[in-house]
Amino acid sequence: MKKVVIIVAVLLVVAIVAVTIIASQSGTIIKHAVEEFGPEITGTTVTLSDVDVSLLSGEASINNLVIGNPEGFKSDSAIKLGAVEVKLDLGSLTSDKILINKILMDSAELTFEVGKGGSNISALQKNIEQRTAKISGQSSSAAKPDAADGESPEMAIDHIYINGTRVNVVTSLLGGKGTALVIPDIHMKDIGKGDKGALPADVVNQVFALLSKSVVAAVSKELPADQIKESVGKAVGDKVKDVGGKLKGLFGQ
Repeated sequence: MKKVVIIVAVLLVVAIVAVTIIASQSGTIIKHAVEEFGPEITGTTVTLSDVDVSLLSGEASINNLVIGNPEGFKSDSAIKLGAVEVKLDLGSLTSDKILINKILMDSAELTFEVGKGGSNISALQKNIEQRTAKISGQSSSAAKPDAADGESPEMAIDHIYINGTRVNVVTSLLGGKGTALVIPDIHMKDIGKGDKGALPADVVNQVFALLSKSVVAAVSKELPADQIKESVGKAVGDKVKDVGGKLKGLFGQ
């Protein structure tokens, strides 16, 4: 009996060590996956500092995720995310569709840089739309995704929360002057809940499209209209009577 207890204890220790190793490696794998797959979606650099994963609870956190700017813009980055928390249904990992209970993105910082041809956010959105359309087209024409083939799995998401997002406006059209503002919190739900789930690229496109819309609406409301009108007139040589109409064209919306 004593030998059996010792054997069981040893097995438990081995199991705990194995889970710990797998969990730590999962964070590393996710980090590499984000930094390799991210640029394919955004057309910019994507980096993050670390990923914490708990296989036992199905929770993960991504820290200091930074999305770079498209070509032609000078600010250091377009989006900085201090923390992203994910809670998933562990039972769904063996099914055809991965179920994510919640994604929380808190205290994001966006840099809205305005140039002659539009904003970095509109340029980034255009990149994402074009690249996700290409990826989705390739997936739809292929056979059903198989994890063994390394293809993206389908997923369904109960809730996505984007809270406390700050926007720093940077524009040479305002003589180097800018402004800072906070956009309303965003809540999305029931993504990919139909018979066919959503691909990761499609989810990124949906989230960023709504985020971009909120940012542009907030910037259009908060920026000084008289300065915008005067600066745009000097930049493009077109005197604009309708500032709102000019903003619509300037921001690529």
